[in-house]
Amino acid sequence: MDILLTALASDISSRVISFLVAKYRKQNTMDKMIRLHRLLLRAFTIIEEVDGRYISNQGMLLQLRQLRIVMYKGHYVLDTFKGQAEVSRSFNLNKIQVIIENLESMMEVLPIIGPQEIGKKTLVEHVLNEKMVKRKFSCIICLNRDGLRNLLGDGSPIEQNNLIYSNGKCLIVVELQHDNDLIAWRRFQYSLSMIKFVSKVILISSVQGVSRLGTTQALRLKKMRKDEFWYFFKTLSFGSTNPDEHRELIPIAMKIAVLINRDFIGAHVFSRLLRTNRNAQFWRRMLLFLNKEIECNLHVFGEHVSDIVGSNRPYYVLSNRDDAPHIWCTSSNTIPGHLVDWGSTIITMEGIMSESVALPTEGNFQVIRWQSPIAPYYSYISNCEIRKVSQVVSEEKCPKRNRRL
Repeated sequence: MDILLTALASDISSRVISFLVAKYRKQNTMDKMIRLHRLLLRAFTIIEEVDGRYISNQGMLLQLRQLRIVMYKGHYVLDTFKGQAEVSRSFNLNKIQVIIENLESMMEVLPIIGPQEIGKKTLVEHVLNEKMVKRKFSCIICLNRDGLRNLLGDGSPIEQNNLIYSNGKCLIVVELQHDNDLIAWRRFQYSLSMIKFVSKVILISSVQGVSRLGTTQALRLKKMRKDEFWYFFKTLSFGSTNPDEHRELIPIAMKIAVLINRDFIGAHVFSRLLRTNRNAQFWRRMLLFLNKEIECNLHVFGEHVSDIVGSNRPYYVLSNRDDAPHIWCTSSNTIPGHLVDWGSTIITMEGIMSESVALPTEGNFQVIRWQSPIAPYYSYISNCEIRKVSQVVSEEKCPKRNRRL
């Protein structure tokens, strides 16, 4: 069966690749699109079949990866054609397997590097819950920057964590958020070197320099490619509805996907809102909202809003109404869902975008940008306050009128 699936994956990959480089030149455009659609259906069937099985054959995994890549590209070409004529994120089990295999090897320090809010901590949580990992390590300790500094501030981290009394190997996960965290890590690393049974460490960071701290090659998480992101966003936005039944929405969705800038959380926030109202006017309104917010932050800070939020710096959230005050978000943080204080003043980003919530007239409040449906159910929260338009920037810097898209 595995040999058959491999052969099918290889065959479909070759055909889709041939299609994308215009091998079938004698066919007209519509015939090509019909043929591509059939190939993509076959590709999806094979991938769905294989996803439910454990595959160890590296050759087959390579073929399946190639098949996924060409399937994303094929969908992008097909949807672009449709637009001119008129994905909940699953965790990459291959990446989890790579981490487990590294932990089983002679590796001592494994860095996991990637942009902010790409899913590094959630990926590690899934690794730590693997039975194989729990059996191998009798002690698992997770430290963020505050925990690391507290350990170093009051004495020996060995004594405070009772590692000296551990009877087996310990796995330590350390999150390094900024360049200055590297100093604390080096001090902590020196302490670890004194304990022979503490031989496995995972470093989580968005700081590229952390990759040099590993004793093995860093595992890098990257943003999805343009075609991958479009397939992901389209799947989330249309849900179980067939996009072909709403062809007028596809070009609007493609513009929104481009403006989101391959931001994973942004894709979830917008798609969930779009699913509630499959009306072209509503989707255009969301497109204008997004464009206006991006323009304002570009004018004020010179960066895309998704890059600003990801680096935990202040940013603005705007309303669709010209007379509405701006929301000034001073900082962002990520906490497990069970630690969210729902008794305080909390507003969802969806509520702001759809104007379905009443904003406070003064004082501080929290905005939940998104809550992950995957354990440990992280909530992505921004700490905000209301500012009048006159407090923000001049009209030239933060345009009150939306540009026509």
